[in-house]
Amino acid sequence: MLEAQKEFDKVVRTDEAFNYKYAPLDKVIEATRKGLASNGLVIMQFPINEEDRVGVKTIVAHTSGEIIESQYSTSSYKKDPQGVGALLTYLRRYAYMAVCGIAPEDDDGVSAMPITNKIVQESLTDTIPFGKHKGKRWEDVPKDYLLWLITQEKTTPQTREKATQVLESKNVKSSDPTDQWTQ
Repeated sequence: MLEAQKEFDKVVRTDEAFNYKYAPLDKVIEATRKGLASNGLVIMQFPINEEDRVGVKTIVAHTSGEIIESQYSTSSYKKDPQGVGALLTYLRRYAYMAVCGIAPEDDDGVSAMPITNKIVQESLTDTIPFGKHKGKRWEDVPKDYLLWLITQEKTTPQTREKATQVLESKNVKSSDPTDQWTQ
């Protein structure tokens, strides 16, 4: 992997969601494919399903036959194929970057920490860090906005979890299997 990393192109954050930029999966793969291949490496990723959780299994294989694998899963708040697909793409992107040992180029000059840590930190703060309710305490954000937020494709799993916690504290529950939120 060390030799492959020397050949990787820079990964640049080009897409934007909720006031942060991210590098889309296809750009991450494009930046690493040649370096991996010329060093006998391939990365394979597979969706996994564990009861009410979805995730990704990532395997790095070398032509020598050696492999390294990693697996991560999380709760899926959206049960429809598009919502699960968006979550899988998110998980694949970060798992792929992690096994390659790369992070996207910092395009704003402000972030001193990896984007995954930044997203987790922002999602768990007392105030909402984005959108029309930016700066409000999570508990003061209207239920309708929280409900909308958890159904959006580009909402991070950590933000969904925080919004769900706040909704549950307001006695708003998800009524599976339709995943419609009711009071």
